[in-house]
Amino acid sequence: KNKQQKLARAEKRASRVNYIRIELLSDTCFSSGEIYNSMVDQDVCHDALGLPVIRGKRIKGCLREAAGELKDWGAEIDVEGIFGSRRDGTSALFISDAKPEKYDRYLAELSETADPMLTSPGRVLSAFTCVRTQTAVDEDGIAKESSLRSVRVLKKGMVCFAPVEFRCSGAKKRLYMEQMGLICKALRHMGLNRTRGMGSVKVSFETAASELFAGGVPDIAEAEYDPGKEYRRLDYMIY
Repeated sequence: KNKQQKLARAEKRASRVNYIRIELLSDTCFSSGEIYNSMVDQDVCHDALGLPVIRGKRIKGCLREAAGELKDWGAEIDVEGIFGSRRDGTSALFISDAKPEKYDRYLAELSETADPMLTSPGRVLSAFTCVRTQTAVDEDGIAKESSLRSVRVLKKGMVCFAPVEFRCSGAKKRLYMEQMGLICKALRHMGLNRTRGMGSVKVSFETAASELFAGGVPDIAEAEYDPGKEYRRLDYMIY
């Protein structure tokens, strides 16, 4: 009975490890609609500590748009089943806000730093972003008056993860997860100024296979360590 309970808990944990991975292939702005000290006309979304986030609602909207395009091209995608019907608002998909890779480590480092100058939200946000300026020009190539705008963008190369939950089960959940993999591959651009070299992304749907626990809950082996030897550390991720 204890083994079955462990297996059930392990499968439950595994079923929660579904997430959407967003890699920025270019500078990108997920606008919050706010103005920062009259210096930035379009700011990015961030939390109270200054760490950038991508709102789950925006991710879901972009995915729905990509799903609609796939369906128009002939792919069998249950758009209303996954993203909800516009009539009753029901949806099988729930997406949380996407946060940067190593988000928990950033939180730990900020909590251990005593210098308020280093932990100020503006200083933290500047480590992940930069500010771009742009202006409109007339037919003679002269900048138009009062057309200068500044946009804060997330730096190219950032990777964010958004936890995903499907509020259905059985064959329907497996079908939706399979379709979600195709939808994520079709999503290539997000954010502002997509036609001006910004917002290029690589999106993938990552899921934990609960079949890995079919034989029971695996034991965690302790690594052997000899204090008298010199070791090298290798960080890696397994999908």
